[in-house]
Amino acid sequence: RSLREYIESNIPSFEVYGIDVSVKKSSKRIFRCNLNNQKALKSIIQKISPHYVFHLAGSTTRGDVSSSFLTNILSTYNLLDVLHELKSIKPRVIIPGSAAEYGRVSQRDMPVKESYPLKPINFYGHMKTYQIILALSFCEKGLDVVVGRIFNAVGRGSPQRLVMGNLVNQIALIEKGKKKTITGVKSLTSKRDYIDVADVSSALVSLAKKGKKGEIYNICSGKSYNVKELLANLIKLSSCKKFAIKFSPKSFSEVKDIRGSNRKIKKDTGWSPKVDIVDSLKNALDYCRDNDDR
Repeated sequence: RSLREYIESNIPSFEVYGIDVSVKKSSKRIFRCNLNNQKALKSIIQKISPHYVFHLAGSTTRGDVSSSFLTNILSTYNLLDVLHELKSIKPRVIIPGSAAEYGRVSQRDMPVKESYPLKPINFYGHMKTYQIILALSFCEKGLDVVVGRIFNAVGRGSPQRLVMGNLVNQIALIEKGKKKTITGVKSLTSKRDYIDVADVSSALVSLAKKGKKGEIYNICSGKSYNVKELLANLIKLSSCKKFAIKFSPKSFSEVKDIRGSNRKIKKDTGWSPKVDIVDSLKNALDYCRDNDDR
């Protein structure tokens, strides 16, 4: 949704089409389709004949192994296989990676560069690593693939399944008296490189236009913030000034601190992050206040 809104607001020459398994029926620009249905997928892509394909489908939650494989890996294979088969259509394919692919990174190796050896330590990190390996194998076969390795998104409409998106949504509910306590918090001391969703969207478009075929680029701010620091900023932005926090059982953070290097994407595309972290938090909170039933 964020990418679609960014493109429609900033690049009117682009026509945005989408494939979504969750819509009830297809419309002029949005097609109902499961990416694992190759026949239907092929028909849609032939109809659209896209110049760029942003493959943003997938799941960040573990679920069962077979379901995660279908959602993240097989769907990617099916999409790339169809695009490879359709010789008359030669789009650039932008695949989103994840900072979870890096795993734990020592302080001496930060900000972490794209060349850093991948050592994922959670299931999602492994799934994204396999997805990127698969995508780059199709690049070897001739597809024009570029990868944007996204760090932690925050801002307007940021997903509730992510740490800050979840916290912001809970605060909006507490402001309205629909909730009393912030729950599900793992750690206040873990540090992450947060990047606004608008900056993520502009980075993906920059990679579509100027990224180099077969290359991987970090999409990050280059700065890390701990959850406690960001929560303090959210409290300042909130109409409520005191919050009760209930930590998750066996509360821990798999990665204590990580921040990325964005030198490569800056050099090759001229992109750089624009949104200040406090503005990003304000945008996220304002959005949740208006959409607490989403």
